Amino acid sequence: MAVAATVFGTSCSSNNDNNGREETLTDIHPTKVFKGGLPKKAVDADVTTDKFGRVVKFVSAPNFNEVTFEYMDKQGSRVEKRPNVVMTVIHNGVKDTFDLYLNKDRFVSYCEHKYTHKGKTSLGAWRLSYDEEGRLLNVETNEPEEQTTRIQYKEGDIVSTTTTTKGAHSHSTTTKIDYLRPGLSTPYENKGCVMFFSLIFNIDLENLEFAYWAGLLGHATRHLPVQAKTDNDTADQFTWSFYENNYPKQLSYEDDGTVTVPFVW
Repeated sequence: MAVAATVFGTSCSSNNDNNGREETLTDIHPTKVFKGGLPKKAVDADVTTDKFGRVVKFVSAPNFNEVTFEYMDKQGSRVEKRPNVVMTVIHNGVKDTFDLYLNKDRFVSYCEHKYTHKGKTSLGAWRLSYDEEGRLLNVETNEPEEQTTRIQYKEGDIVSTTTTTKGAHSHSTTTKIDYLRPGLSTPYENKGCVMFFSLIFNIDLENLEFAYWAGLLGHATRHLPVQAKTDNDTADQFTWSFYENNYPKQLSYEDDGTVTVPFVW
């Protein structure tokens, strides 16, 4: 189940890359999600923020993968095709554009994504909802098949996710998450507010997951997971190391060898 992590680190900058659109959304602040501040480095990528503190660009070497955010209309309108934010992802030379529509808490509630599948250009739609504490609760998409993910929480932590796919190969999978294991009697506090939706929780957001690192996909779990088990598969183990201030220093897991995800704060 383990896949490559889609997390970028940050290099705090005050460049204004929003073409002077000061009339646009200025009440989006990643620090509402990353309460102790964004990480300065994770998975070899740099982030540019504008003078309002909004993330406007990720750049990841060596493939020059890039994600940009353009903050558009304060109100936004799906009817009039006026998104609040436009996220553009360039990965291995392929460009994808995501129109993001935000709810009152400035989290993505609806996304439209133009993509190519089997040589045909299609419009993918994503609908997201959140619980009362602003944590992602439900995900619905038609990309490339109809798929629904329901997320179950206990005391602020994801304990299971169930994804149902409709179509020619309809099926359902459930992933259970643990925060304790033998030798670990107290869960790790998620002080850095990091989240790996696909890697750990088996919530397949595809490239939409990048929006989390701009503070646009809700709040993090209270604790850091150490194990995830999907149906009858072998459980995936996640090992964390920490700095003296209890912020995560490194995440390690197995995927055809040991993969490490470092953090610098």
